[in-house]
Amino acid sequence: MKRLNNVAELTAALALLGLSALMLVNVIARNIIKQSFLGTETLAVYLMIWITFVGSAIILTQYGHVSVDFFLRMARDNKFLLRMIGLASSLIALVVSGYFVFYGSQLSYQLFLRGGEVASLNISQGYIYAFITIAMALMFCNAIQLLWGLCNDKRSCYPDIGFVDREIE
Repeated sequence: MKRLNNVAELTAALALLGLSALMLVNVIARNIIKQSFLGTETLAVYLMIWITFVGSAIILTQYGHVSVDFFLRMARDNKFLLRMIGLASSLIALVVSGYFVFYGSQLSYQLFLRGGEVASLNISQGYIYAFITIAMALMFCNAIQLLWGLCNDKRSCYPDIGFVDREIE
């Protein structure tokens, strides 16, 4: 699972790099030749969506979502509360990502069948929703792994409140 998360992090980093390069080229083109390239804004939006969903799937294992951080600070070193926060986070992520995977895969399939295309990029809309579905499948797997580790009382699956506090300093 760790390798899969590393691959996902790499793809998100490459998407961010591609997004930055794409926007830089587009800004230069607008200012120099007074024209923008067709589809760059649309592609930028899709890259941002990919980065957001992949990042959300990866950060789950680190308890990095903002609302979780608030509860982690309240729990501090209380093992029971930390475990409950971990269980709640993983269960909520399991339900939400399962919903996205189930309906996202159906939507992607339908879009591939109907042939709905993104006009400016000349690709099927099914790819966009398939990317979201893949990222949510990763979150689903991460949530199962986290839930399993918490149920088996693996200390490595508990939130590390010291990590959160070090980020502020």
